[in-house]
Amino acid sequence: MVTYMTNLDPNKTYIYERVEGQVYAREVGTLNRTLVGHDVTSKEYLEEWKDVFLFARVNPMLQEELDRVKMLYYLLKEQKPKVFYHPV
Repeated sequence: MVTYMTNLDPNKTYIYERVEGQVYAREVGTLNRTLVGHDVTSKEYLEEWKDVFLFARVNPMLQEELDRVKMLYYLLKEQKPKVFYHPV
């Protein structure tokens, strides 16, 4: 999976564009684009997650981590979550 780190200026206004599954940020009034990520609905992205879930069926360590992610997802999905993040 590819992750893109950018330093977009929070004081500027950007237009976000999708081109062939890639998401770009373009400052208003310019033609220069910055790659900021990929479209989460792209077929390749969904296929990658499918592969992760299938592999977790045979890998207990990965399944345990996915279970943690699902638990966090459901906790955050509640209207007034009381979940605090603390990196371990």
